[in-house]
Amino acid sequence: MAIQFILDTNAYRKLVTGKREAEILPTANEMRIRERSVNCTSLLSITVSMELMRHLSDETDPHFEDCKKALILQYHHTQSNPGGPNNSISFIPPLNEILSEFYFQKSSLLFGAYRLILATLELIAKDPDNNISPEKKNLLAIGSQILHDKKEIRDNFEDFIKSYTGGIVDWTHFKKDKKTKPKILKDIRSGKALMLFNLSMLDRAHSVHQIKLDITNIDPKFQRPLSDFFTFFEPLLVLLQTLFMKMLDGVDALSDYTNPKWNTLNDIQILASACYQTFLERNNGTKVILVTDDQGIHAACKNTYMEDNVWTVSRYLAHVY
Repeated sequence: MAIQFILDTNAYRKLVTGKREAEILPTANEMRIRERSVNCTSLLSITVSMELMRHLSDETDPHFEDCKKALILQYHHTQSNPGGPNNSISFIPPLNEILSEFYFQKSSLLFGAYRLILATLELIAKDPDNNISPEKKNLLAIGSQILHDKKEIRDNFEDFIKSYTGGIVDWTHFKKDKKTKPKILKDIRSGKALMLFNLSMLDRAHSVHQIKLDITNIDPKFQRPLSDFFTFFEPLLVLLQTLFMKMLDGVDALSDYTNPKWNTLNDIQILASACYQTFLERNNGTKVILVTDDQGIHAACKNTYMEDNVWTVSRYLAHVY
């Protein structure tokens, strides 16, 4: 069976640990050749590219060097035929674009921006010494977009909170209100919470196109996609539910989307990418594997169809080498 790998941010950072920049291109070539020898390829996640690039806007960033090397590795590793004819990169977009394609079968207004991000990625990966500084404006914009995405998912959670608090936005509400928490836990145990998160993703898909969704009167054309989304994106919904459960403990820091705790957004985005690619390949006899050492992602995939489709970096290396 053919395998498509998606490596997350820290997987690439781990793979460049201890390597000089001059070693990155040979490493990428070796990884790609090894993969092909066992009928595997790797896809490029724009989410991973953005997360790495946001560290390149400031040379004093403590992660500047390893993120630069990781970005170079990601770019060269995911090319189909470098130096040859018809060379290309197969990429997976972030969550909003995935939702737009899944529910509306068309690109969002952000698609053009993602192509610009890929252009910036190519410039930096091919000649980092000469292109990082001229691309600083774009790198800062990418950092701002990541913060915007975090705010969006934070707002989604606020809407979810309000559905249980009578419209009150208070991130410590569940810690103070001892009556509501048992009801939510009951909804989690029954699976109702997952269904509500499923609907929240449909709502977000509508928001991407600035369309108001009437949750009480959903167009019948969305019933099948809703069912498919629950089937293929269940690990994502579980991860969202896990984050929501942290809110039940009154983690007030989550009210601030600039807080490092919202780095969970990267996990949400990369897991959505793997789920979406699995959906696209469902009839092609191709297995999609997410490569990550993140324990939260592994836990979210447990007892779902993706339990054996999320590998550690060590397992990935053992398979291709």
